[in-house]
Order: sequence, then structure tokens, then C-alpha cells
Amino acid sequence: MFEKVIINVGGQIFITKRSTLQRYPGTKLSNVSETCEHFDETTEVYYFDRNPLIFQSVLDYYRTGKLHFLSNICAEQIRDELEFWEISTTDLGPCCWKYFYTVDSDLKTCNVIDKYFFQNKCFLYSSKSPLINIKNRILNVLENPRSSKVALVWQIFYLSVVCLAILVSVIQSFELTGIKTKEHKNVTAEESMTERLTDHDNWIGVVTHICNVIFTLETALPIIFGITIHIVEMNGPFTDPISSFYWALITMTTIGYGDIYPITKYGQILASVCATFGLFLLSMPIAVVANTFTDLYKDIVNINVIYYTKVNESGVRMELRN
Repeated sequence: MFEKVIINVGGQIFITKRSTLQRYPGTKLSNVSETCEHFDETTEVYYFDRNPLIFQSVLDYYRTGKLHFLSNICAEQIRDELEFWEISTTDLGPCCWKYFYTVDSDLKTCNVIDKYFFQNKCFLYSSKSPLINIKNRILNVLENPRSSKVALVWQIFYLSVVCLAILVSVIQSFELTGIKTKEHKNVTAEESMTERLTDHDNWIGVVTHICNVIFTLETALPIIFGITIHIVEMNGPFTDPISSFYWALITMTTIGYGDIYPITKYGQILASVCATFGLFLLSMPIAVVANTFTDLYKDIVNINVIYYTKVNESGVRMELRN
């Protein structure tokens, strides 16, 4: 004759055998007795104010030895319930690992986003420090072109500098500027510096140096490979920088139309390096970057909705208090 155990979890009655609950020593249900705090002597029922839906899976774990949960239950809630019932998450079935730990990873990501976007934003907007307010305005100007007219002007200026740097690199390779190339001769370092400082016609070089100071770290790989292949294949099919940039872009994106290609040995080596860079820097990571960006973008949108909702609710509460 088995000993029947009646368990009331959140108002829902579960009936099982005591021998079933004792299959896993060290868990909460394996140690229940008539002297524990959850036992009601009048009804002879063990009462737990917990989630009855999750407890169904917990009780099945004692019955079958397999721990599974429905995918529509929050993983964080499952973790809390397992901690209460003193069951390890490592006992989860392999079919539930992906869902459970993926949600767990997403939760950590959301916490990081909440910390650096929501909490910092709340601090910036709620702070009365003049220094913090100045910092907030500078961040808006640099990162949010829609925040003000100054921010929009800055973004236009920044993009103009980028385009100007690329345009200058292209113009220097053409013979359309009317600047005659000087003959090669041996000069000392002092003569070279004097010539550069007194050369009034070298306006392209001056603009180039200004753009390089502003845009040093923003050089694109297709431009680098395009210029290099133009130099290496000077007498080949790459007669101008435009076709070189086109070839570098097509090669790095692994499209490879084949309408233009290097002929010399050094050009072919450079093409191999260019294709390898494109494979490792663009083709392989693109799927991961796209998926990650999509997920993070959705998280940020949701957090912004929560943030503005809380701000509006706080404003309404302040008005009601006043």
C-alpha cells in the first residue's frame, strides 16, 4: 500500500506517491513531511503558493526522470521556480536547452542594453548638474542628427568631409587638374620641405592633409585595394581609379563579374588578398552581424517604448500630486 501525498500548488490539487517524490534526494519535495511548514494538519495537504503550470513539469520530472517545459513559459520564471524546488537547470532535457539558454542569453543582452541606454539616459535627463547637461547635449549633437539643427549641420559636414576625402584621392590620379608633374631629381630633406611649403599650386595636397586629419580612421578597404590595384596594374585594364574601385568592391563582396581582372602576377596576388579580406570581413560575418543587429535593434526599440512610457507615467503622477 503506497502512501498518498496531496499537494496544493497555487490552488490546484496534485496527487502523487511519496515514493515518487523521494526519487531525487536533496530536492524540496523529497524532504516534505508532516512537520514541515507547508503541511496543513486540518486538511492533510501540502500547500505551496507557487506557479501550478510550471509545477506540472516539476512533478513529471519526479515521475519520468525527464525535465521539460512548454516554450510559452518565460525562461526566467522557470529558473526561479526550479530554484525554489531545488532542482538544477542542468537536468533540463536536451530539447529544451536551446530555448532556455537562448532566452537566458537574450536576457543578459537586454540587461546590458538597459544599463547603457535606459539607465544612463534616465541619469542624463534627471541630473541637474550643468556638466552632465552639457555632456547630454554634445552626445545628441554627435549621435542624433534629428535632435537639433546643429546636429544636422554636423552630420552634413561630417559626410561632406568623407566624400571630399574620396574625391580628392580620385582627382589626384587624373591628369585633369592642370598641374604639371615635376621631373624627378635628387633633393635634400631641407629642399623637399621648402618646396612643399612654398608650392602654391599644390592645393590638392593641402586639402588631402586636412581631410586625412579629420578622417584618418575611416579609410575603407575597397578604396585601399582599388588604389593599390590601379598602381600595380597601371599598364593593364585598370586605367583609372573608378574602374579600380569598382573591381575592389565587386571582389570584396565576392560577386566577381569577371569583366575586369588583373593580368600581372603581383596583381593576381593582390586580388587574392582582396578576395580573402572580403571573405573574412564581409561574407562570413554578414549573417551574424545582420541577425545580431536585428535582435539588438528590436530590444532597443522595446526598451525605448518602456522608457518613454515610464517617463509619461512619471509626468502624470507628478501632475496628480501637484
